[in-house]
Amino acid sequence: MKKSILLSVFIILLSVFTSFSTAASFQGLGFLPGDDYSFATAISADGNAVVGFSKLGSGDKEAFRWTASEGMIGLGFLPADFPVDDSAAWDVSADGAVIVGIGKLNWWYGEPWSETDEAFYWTESGGMQGLGVLPGADYYRSTASGVSADGSVVVGTSKVSYSDCAFRWTSENGMVSLGYLSDTYHTSGAKDVCADGSIVVGCSRSGPAITEAFRWTQSEGMVGLGFLPDSQTSEAWCISADGSVVAGLSRYESGYEAFRWTATEGMTGLGFIESGALISAAFDMSADGSIIVGMSQTSDPNLGEVAFIWRDSFGMQSLKDVLENTYGLDLTDWTLISARGISADGLKIVGDGIDPNGHTQAWVATLEEPGPSVILSMNAEPNYVDTISPNIGQHAYYPNWPVVVNAESFIQCPDVYRFDHWQGDVTSPNSPSTVIIMDTNKTLTAVYAADERTCGDECHPILQGDLNEDCYINFEDFSMYAAQWLSCTHPDCD
Repeated sequence: MKKSILLSVFIILLSVFTSFSTAASFQGLGFLPGDDYSFATAISADGNAVVGFSKLGSGDKEAFRWTASEGMIGLGFLPADFPVDDSAAWDVSADGAVIVGIGKLNWWYGEPWSETDEAFYWTESGGMQGLGVLPGADYYRSTASGVSADGSVVVGTSKVSYSDCAFRWTSENGMVSLGYLSDTYHTSGAKDVCADGSIVVGCSRSGPAITEAFRWTQSEGMVGLGFLPDSQTSEAWCISADGSVVAGLSRYESGYEAFRWTATEGMTGLGFIESGALISAAFDMSADGSIIVGMSQTSDPNLGEVAFIWRDSFGMQSLKDVLENTYGLDLTDWTLISARGISADGLKIVGDGIDPNGHTQAWVATLEEPGPSVILSMNAEPNYVDTISPNIGQHAYYPNWPVVVNAESFIQCPDVYRFDHWQGDVTSPNSPSTVIIMDTNKTLTAVYAADERTCGDECHPILQGDLNEDCYINFEDFSMYAAQWLSCTHPDCD
């Protein structure tokens, strides 16, 4: 006769949208005095400093640093005999103390004087200082695009022999060329650098009309990262803290697509926010490369391009939709055009958008990570069962966390109980080990069935003297024993 024991696993998912809305936040960063346009380009790894530029209409721009305590502060302009009041910040060190970017100045190139660009390095004590250009430059122009975590290494692009060339700058060695992917086509530019300054990414011409993303190290030099299928142009825009993950864009004839690259997986397209879209680009990533931000085209002509957030478990999503639908924030009348920077932990994102007054304005969004708030209650009948996992009791998980629920067979003699099936919301009801996603309230029951008691099972073993293996030792076994009394199979008996 079969017996059934119901082993109940109660999974309770608590609503956490209220805690999301109080923890998360969104705010516009405003403008420098007298301006009506601001653009955020990067955020420090610790999430405390935002950099970019501000301007009035189509006028000259000024680099800024924004912090919650001080607000937006202008960084000034490059010192020069004939200065030009124009600057923009492109990156910031991990603690916000060092800022790099581009400034304008007047340069004598025949006649008359002409404006040109120079990479700058800014600190609070030293102000804005130009980094110059690569040796041998026939035209004075450079820009700084990335800085290491401690601010000691700067990367960017400089003119040399009328061509663009990627550079790496340190105070000890100055500006040093990183070379090119091709010996024939001399064009390259650096976009970002890993935390310790040892790995640089950017793009370089690798053939006629072909631009390819690269990853540079001191030992290997500049190495091309390839392209997405059906593309012959790629650009690397950002790199993870340890240099193992790279992201950027790869161009097609009709548009371009954001990509993520690793040494093991190569270059993988991140897709688009909506099917049918033709444009997406990745601009920055979290320290571990698991979260990527950028912009993607939509099918709505009134929206055009919007900021996205990409995570492996969710794919590419509109950042505004995530802020409103997941975190409960009110972004009415805001349009988020692009996400340009993200903190190391992935919890703060900056970018540009159209504010309720119709102005382009820098913004910062905080995605405060909630604590474990979904409770998994595990119970068992009878209470001596200890072969379920997680074990009996309550366990806290993050929302949408995958939970492995496992039910193993057990012995409680005289019966052996084996897993039969799951009852409830489960994709694999016949598997004793399965994964459930904590996305709604669930009740899951593991149904055990007792095996029919049989001679020779775990609770009814064959004893040593049971010659006929019927689980009885009696005269029948004795007669079998007696029938072979004094029989010999040893070699000595041959």
